[in-house]
Amino acid sequence: MYLMKQQRMPYQDWVFVVLAIIIVAVWGSTFSATKVLIIKGMSPMGIFFFRFLWAYFILLIFSGKKIFANSCADELKFAIAGILGGSLYYFLQNTALSISQTTNVSFLLSFCPLITIVLSLVLFKDQHISRHLGLGLLIAILGVALVIFNGRFELHISPLGDILALLAATSWAVYSQIIRPLTKQYTVHLISRKVFFYGWITALPLFFLGSYKTDIVLLMRPEVMFNLLYLTLFASICCYLGWNVIIKRLGPVRSASFLYLDPFFSTVFSFLFLKEVMTLSLAMGLILIMLGVFVSQKHLPLKSYK
Repeated sequence: MYLMKQQRMPYQDWVFVVLAIIIVAVWGSTFSATKVLIIKGMSPMGIFFFRFLWAYFILLIFSGKKIFANSCADELKFAIAGILGGSLYYFLQNTALSISQTTNVSFLLSFCPLITIVLSLVLFKDQHISRHLGLGLLIAILGVALVIFNGRFELHISPLGDILALLAATSWAVYSQIIRPLTKQYTVHLISRKVFFYGWITALPLFFLGSYKTDIVLLMRPEVMFNLLYLTLFASICCYLGWNVIIKRLGPVRSASFLYLDPFFSTVFSFLFLKEVMTLSLAMGLILIMLGVFVSQKHLPLKSYK
């Protein structure tokens, strides 16, 4: 049974908090790596395709001999998780970016933690929103708005693109809910490998309808190979493995609050490596994001599996 004990976060939980911050920092750095690959000529779907394909086979080699889940029902859950946390999420996000403003999409994707909370409250009766969590998320989302809009608060409504962005955020939130019960029965290696497989296999039609030949040729370039290996080994394998551990230990609600750090790290890495300008609005937004995430984690109840 999934029990909740009212107590301060123990020391060992702070290890997972630090791990969550590191993972989101790596995901934040993927913006720079992905931008380099796109500049070199790779398509967004091609980047996703090779990331998940390579990640699957690497985990297949090192994650044991177990291939199938314990039941058809669990296998179906893995398939749904692979679609929601893989192919569908990236397809919705990339399509939204192609028909809507980048600021719109980025801002709407930041609602993922809030959607995760709503789903947890509906699906799991042991979840609740503490004052610190609610206040922290509000502060963080204000910081995200400052970072994304950078002092120019302009929302250009694009109904289809904005709906797709919200659906992408919902897709990741539902993925977190599906993964949570699976962590009781399966290792994170098997879960991650399954997610990569079903994410990759369901992306095949989209990949072969695109300019896949160009993407394959580009793999011969050292800079393309280096950035793609970084996305595969760190952003995919290490981060998905770690995130599934965090969902198991901290729960989907607490883990989702760290996603607000994504635009924080994206902005920092863009400033450091892409030479983008740091403005007062960006700096204030980064401070608010850090403050919001800190407040949301303060005095949160410990959730542990029994």
